[in-house]
Amino acid sequence: SGESGAGKTVNTKRVIQYFATIAASGDKKKEEQQSGKMQGTLEDQIISANPLLEAFGNAKTVRNDNSSRFGKFIRIHFGATGKLASADIETYLLEKSRVTFQLKAERSYHIFYQITSNKKPELIEMLLITTNPYDYPFVSQGEITVPSIDDKEELMATDSAIDILGFTADEKTAIYKLTGAVMHYGNLKFKQKPREEQAEPDGTEVADKAAYLMGLNSADMLKALCYPRVKVGNEYVTKGQTAQQFFNHHMFVLEQEEYKKEGIEWTFIDFGMDLAACIELIEKPMGIFSILEEECMFPKATDTSFKNKLYDQHLGKSSNFQKPKPTKGKVEAHFSLIHYAGTVDYNITGWLEKNKDPLNETVIGLYQKSSVKTLALLFAN
Repeated sequence: SGESGAGKTVNTKRVIQYFATIAASGDKKKEEQQSGKMQGTLEDQIISANPLLEAFGNAKTVRNDNSSRFGKFIRIHFGATGKLASADIETYLLEKSRVTFQLKAERSYHIFYQITSNKKPELIEMLLITTNPYDYPFVSQGEITVPSIDDKEELMATDSAIDILGFTADEKTAIYKLTGAVMHYGNLKFKQKPREEQAEPDGTEVADKAAYLMGLNSADMLKALCYPRVKVGNEYVTKGQTAQQFFNHHMFVLEQEEYKKEGIEWTFIDFGMDLAACIELIEKPMGIFSILEEECMFPKATDTSFKNKLYDQHLGKSSNFQKPKPTKGKVEAHFSLIHYAGTVDYNITGWLEKNKDPLNETVIGLYQKSSVKTLALLFAN
């Protein structure tokens, strides 16, 4: 564990590369290339998963040029001989808001800048875009280049990873097309209908491009956007903290119990790594998420009313919940939580709006019928 930029992702890559290198050092049969695919060996695939995940899940932040904006749980399985047998990666909690908004000193996800680097001009033509990120508001609210990152080189690594992982040619094309469609979505413009509380498209050129890339009818897409049937999602996940609790329990508790079973002389040590209190503070009834959920149901609720309820419920009552000390030169913090890695300050500005997470079911229904099979699959459930 560690804070942003501590080296969690880099060290994980090193461990995976080590296992893959050791596995590849023995005798192995090259997998035959399949028609329409350039699928690599298992070792190659395990290593190649990382650049693809980073392209779509990592971004420059104030503290880290290559910050993981999602969580991942990696399992590597070994056979009876100690060789790699398989691997799987579970991803969760992607920072969705970064797709449409970035702070001035930050960037959106690397893939957008890799594509606009023009290392593969055919992508620019296929996606109907320019090489200037500033032409696309969704990806140009902050920085567009990072001195420590070569976007052209990274695009080639991403493109190669897609092939090695065994995606078909159609799937690969869909990956790029849907990424380009996101860029076009940021250029859609709407205006208010005269004498009506209703929006209407302000031009159709951009919509035509986005719809083409997504395998949709442009008119149907605009109608779905202007006449939404909205469902508000209120599902919460705290896998980050609970995954850490899982790790701590196995590493610090079950491991010591294993020593006793094997007859090893051992004095049980409490490492103080039990996160149950913090998890309960977040998840339990009248916990932080519960109060946030409740506030979202009140039309007049504000960030201030949310903060006041948190203080009334937890300040002085929950040892893991604290009032932060004012710090000069830093953004105001509204409360602090004592996590496994230390005390973390939180600013709740915008939490209510983000938590409502409105879902346009009309648009979802349209995506499910897309001629781009990958898009239909993504929204199947």
